[in-house]
Amino acid sequence: MTAINVFTVAPENQARLVALLRQATESSIRHVPGFVAAALHRSLDGTRVTMYAQWRTPEDYARMRARPDASPFLAEALTIAQFEPGFYEVTDVFAPDTAELAPLTSVLVGEADPEIVELEARLRIAQLRGDVEALDELIAERLLFTGPDGAVGTKAQDIAAHRSGAIRIREHDPTELRARRVGHDMVVTALRARLAVEVAGELVRGTYCYTRVWAREDDRGWRVIGGHVSAVPDE
Repeated sequence: MTAINVFTVAPENQARLVALLRQATESSIRHVPGFVAAALHRSLDGTRVTMYAQWRTPEDYARMRARPDASPFLAEALTIAQFEPGFYEVTDVFAPDTAELAPLTSVLVGEADPEIVELEARLRIAQLRGDVEALDELIAERLLFTGPDGAVGTKAQDIAAHRSGAIRIREHDPTELRARRVGHDMVVTALRARLAVEVAGELVRGTYCYTRVWAREDDRGWRVIGGHVSAVPDE
């Protein structure tokens, strides 16, 4: 069973509501027998927060609502928001093309993190295709990124290079991916990959290591806000 609970809130109280629901879920709800998974969403206009939660049975959900340790958080949430519950069953599930995820999923070191693997996969595909619209969506406006030569590049420079064809990534074969979450809205990734890059008409091959900082800022979703790439010397 899927419970989709929509909270309507004043924009100035949205962050507080998210914090309360997060506390309730982390400290109590996720420990209740029958809990499967949950995802907390905030609207970009600041007026809604939605909790998408999956439960084994409706009875398991009802037992969670009766738990006294979750009640204080939920009670306080209802002092700043209106609550509209809804109960659903899944009819279909759709996922990204596994062929696009496989090159990164297969080299991930550590715990599985599908959300971050998908972000890195989207960026890889955008680079290979020279898809400037996708790159624009995935890269923060005030990007701080240091290239192999030590120069700091900007988003505008990166987009312009792909748009003009000055840089074309012809091959991108990941060999290792690591990810570390820093709180709820930031992730650091380390990616090692063998690349073939066409620069001003000349093809350059080599192994490179990327460090990227992904963050959710300004309600724009996950974007790269900073990072570094360096060439790995030939062994």
